[in-house]
Formats: sequence, C-alpha cells, structure tokens
Amino acid sequence: MENLSPVVLFLVLFLLVPIAQCCANLQTTCGAKADGSDDSGSFAVCQRKAGGFGGCIDIPQGNYHVYEVLLATPNIIWRVGTSVTFHPYIPQHVRRIRSIFQLGSKDTNVHNVSFVGLSHNKFTVDTSHALLKSWNVRAFQLFGISNFTLGNFVAKMAYPAGTKSALGFDNSGEFHARYGHVVNITSTGSIHGYGTIQVQSAAHILFENIDGTGGVTLRLETGVGSAGAFVGNIVAKNIIGRDGYAAVMAQPHQQQNGVFHVYNVTCHSCAAAVFLSGGYSRHGKPPGWYSNDSSVQGVVAFWGKDAQLNRTADGDSCVACAIGIVPLNYKVAVSGLTSKYFPPGQRKSTCVYWNRHHPCPY
Repeated sequence: MENLSPVVLFLVLFLLVPIAQCCANLQTTCGAKADGSDDSGSFAVCQRKAGGFGGCIDIPQGNYHVYEVLLATPNIIWRVGTSVTFHPYIPQHVRRIRSIFQLGSKDTNVHNVSFVGLSHNKFTVDTSHALLKSWNVRAFQLFGISNFTLGNFVAKMAYPAGTKSALGFDNSGEFHARYGHVVNITSTGSIHGYGTIQVQSAAHILFENIDGTGGVTLRLETGVGSAGAFVGNIVAKNIIGRDGYAAVMAQPHQQQNGVFHVYNVTCHSCAAAVFLSGGYSRHGKPPGWYSNDSSVQGVVAFWGKDAQLNRTADGDSCVACAIGIVPLNYKVAVSGLTSKYFPPGQRKSTCVYWNRHHPCPY
C-alpha cells in the first residue's frame, strides 16, 4: 500500500472493514463516558482491541475530554460521528498540554491510519479553554505517520492569546508525516504568528479545502533545526484565509527543502494572500530554500479592514496586491493573481512586502 495515493488508500482501508462486522465503539467497547471525566485512556483500549473489529473504530456523538492521546497503532480507521467535540482534559498533575492528539510515533513510521469525520457536520476540536491560552496547545501534532487521512473537522483556538497552529507537522530524526491527505479543515481564533497548519517536516502531502480565520492558513515555515527535517512534494488546493496574516506562507529559514505546488488561494482581509520569503539564517548557517520548481497558481485577494498586520495590530489590507514577495534565494513560478475591492491607485499584482510592521499610509 506504500505507493497508493492517500485518497485511494483511504478507500482501500475502508473496504477492508468487513461489511457484516461492526466496528469497535469508543463508548460501549472501550469505556469512554463523554461526561467530562478523562476519556483519554479509552483510545488506548480501542487501539488494543481494534484487530478484532477489522481495524475500525467508531466515535459516537458526545463531548469527550482528552489530552495528548497517542494514535500510533497501524491499520486503523477512526470514524468520527455526528456532533462530536473533543475538549482538553486538564489533570491537576499536568503542568502543560502540548496537543489534544498526537498522530504517529516519534520512534517509527506508523502506516495506514485514518481519522476523519464521516458526517456532513464536521467534528470539533476545541482548544479555546482559558487555561490553555498560554500553553500553545495544538489540536493535532504529527510525527512518524504514512499513508494517512486526516480531516473533516473544525479547530477552535484561543484568540487573542497564544494557541499554536491547529495542526503541527514535526519530525523526530528521520520520522515525519508522509503520503497523506489532509482535507476539509476549518479553524477559528488564531493569531498572527500561527494559524491553521504549520509544516516543519513532511513529504508527499496533499492539503485540500483548508479554511482558516486568523494567522496563516497553510504555513510552510521551516527551520527549527531538527536533524532530518525536510519539507517536499507538497500540493495544496483551495486554501482560504480570513482576517489574518496570509492564506499561504513559504519561509524556509535555514532548512533545505523540496518542491511545493499551490493552487487556488483566496484571502479575505489579509496582509497578503500569499507571502514568500527566505526567512532568517542563524549561527553562520547558510540560508535555506525550496526547490526552484515550486509554483503558486490562482490567487484572489479581497481587501478588508481586519488583517493581522503584526502580533498586536489589526487593520487594512495594507499590501495592496494578491501576493507579497520579499527577496528570495529560490524561485517560485507565480501566476493568476487577482485583487478585488482595493482602493484606487494601489498595485494589483506583486509588490515588496515593506510595510508589515507599519500602519497603512492610505
């Protein structure tokens, strides 16, 4: 299955579940109560029992309180039902929660996992709890996972204080996310420096139908210095940003990366719809890059007055163009730029991103 596309893989995994066999149930099979108590352990129970249910686990309607749930058992389909919300459970002995779910392992690559909402109404991961506002809690953190599907949910974050990106793609040495489909995700309440998705290390990922309010919807910003970190063969389609910094950002800092292709970007009241930059380089290390074959095609920017211009200031869509570009040490082919409803006389195609820390001169 390693060479199957993520979409085909998900269908194959789904069909592997016998038609006549019931899935395990997070409540009735594995003991989740959905009553405000800690349901984290029920996920471990279900992963142990999944083999007897064809690798299929249903999560029925309810409000589940969990923290740092490890989803690292291969060949499992998690089917999230209607009206499901995951809240953080905060035990007294825990000083910090880093994520609600961890998908994949730091020690190996876990294969063939799907965690998807099955109803037309997306499930919710709510990290807007007041105590979490200074903890930078993610909904999902991904490490060594391959052939996976994740999607059809809403992430509620803790604006205006500091919640990290709803999804974080990280690595532990050679282990990071690869061959995945991340689809149909909406986020709300992010801040300028974060957003919906941040990719520090991942390869062969399709991001599709991602809609974020605040921050950057898809942040290909790397350079944390982790050994083995790499971003490449990324495809993104239908990326929307609202009242934030940008819909898409590519900023390698000091990390050497591969290719990315972005199609159909829309931004409503952002500093810029797409922000491309080389970023910083520290400690005498050479600057990073993305492949010169990278591309952005089809960008529409709508002017507005609620753009997040920096960490403390909101205001007009100051950069009067669909894409803000600072000098790069890599090449990106950009085409199909459109700006709508910008004041007369402002530039409508590309421009230098000179004013991100200054008020609008208009």
